[in-house]
Amino acid sequence: MSEPNNEKNNQNSQKAKEELLKSNLPIDRSERKIEDSLKDIDEMLSNPDKLKDGYNLLSKFETRKNFYLNFLKISFDSSLNKNKLRMKLSGCCFICFLKKNYEIEGFITDEEKLNIVSFLLDKISTNDYYLKNFIAKVLGYIGAQEFPNCYESFIKILINKLNSLIANPDENQVDTILRIFISVLKYCDDRCAIITYEVLPVIINIFKASKNNQKNREKCLIIISLLLNKLSYADGNDMDLLSKSLDTNSLMENSISLFTSILVSNPKMLLDIKKWTIRILDILVRDMPIYSSKFFNLLIEPAWRLIVLELNLYSNSIVFNKEIEYTEEEEITMEEENHIYEHGYESDDDEETNGMEGLIMELIDFTVDLLKRNSVIEALRPALFTFLLCIKGYLLLPHNSIVLWKDNANLYISEEYDE
Repeated sequence: MSEPNNEKNNQNSQKAKEELLKSNLPIDRSERKIEDSLKDIDEMLSNPDKLKDGYNLLSKFETRKNFYLNFLKISFDSSLNKNKLRMKLSGCCFICFLKKNYEIEGFITDEEKLNIVSFLLDKISTNDYYLKNFIAKVLGYIGAQEFPNCYESFIKILINKLNSLIANPDENQVDTILRIFISVLKYCDDRCAIITYEVLPVIINIFKASKNNQKNREKCLIIISLLLNKLSYADGNDMDLLSKSLDTNSLMENSISLFTSILVSNPKMLLDIKKWTIRILDILVRDMPIYSSKFFNLLIEPAWRLIVLELNLYSNSIVFNKEIEYTEEEEITMEEENHIYEHGYESDDDEETNGMEGLIMELIDFTVDLLKRNSVIEALRPALFTFLLCIKGYLLLPHNSIVLWKDNANLYISEEYDE
């Protein structure tokens, strides 16, 4: 960071503190001087050892006007000493206060809420991983609480921003915006299904444009699965909404072709992309049977091919604990398209299983839902023996379970029982 920027950040941080000092006195007055508290906030945000006392400290003046905005300004101040734990825990602390007071009428004014949203929208270009999640969680919560009023204040802004990034994606901004949409959809209920017709086409186009960023593509698929999950209630109840959301410009018809092409691609590659693609198709088959009936038959062959092609890889990698071997050409492709990436701590909340094991778990669920249709049973009848052999292969114990069984059978049984 250049010196002028550091000076500007210092001025902004100091201004935030001065505004906090000028604000109204707290409802629950503390004998402790607020100047001392502000000094402790700076130290708390710079010293992870003090973060555990942050909640009690901030409680002393949470009722002050613009408390939330000024706390954000101090948190985002780049002149402070940053570390992963500090950003994660200070973000959690802010979210706790927001959830605690947001629904209390008049506690946080509409003007303050808009100022918080505007401040965070100005920060979507950040490349700080923890700030990205901070922004996403705060805007996700506000978006869910204010829906549909939040549409004009920031959801429409984000849709337009993504549209402008399709031709020349700024991967950093795309990443942050996708995180925000995921957070909004996780916090919000089925009401947000009404935005599907605007959000879905943009997300699919970003997915296509992000060929060399598989992490962002995975986020796109997560958003699509969340949108379809919210929209699924309309199957048989509001078919006009479904048609408007999914059939405009043959959106879903073209997307089904895209999704099935992913499933039949190289079985060693894009395992997490395939996992989320299968989940999307499973939502359509399981939760939207009326709507999905028109393209249902298009899903049988790709699913069948995936079951057969992945079996050998599953046996070698999961059962016998062997590394998947790639050709030189495959390794070049994986490097160019960024196939190898880590899932962040935010994924821990969802208890997702990734890689080959996660793909097979999703594939088995999808297969079960496909088999509930009589047409699939009939189609499989000539190849039933092969199908059952494949399923038998997927029932073999994973290597880590085999090792546990050999080392301590009682522990293995207790863990299986707990699950």
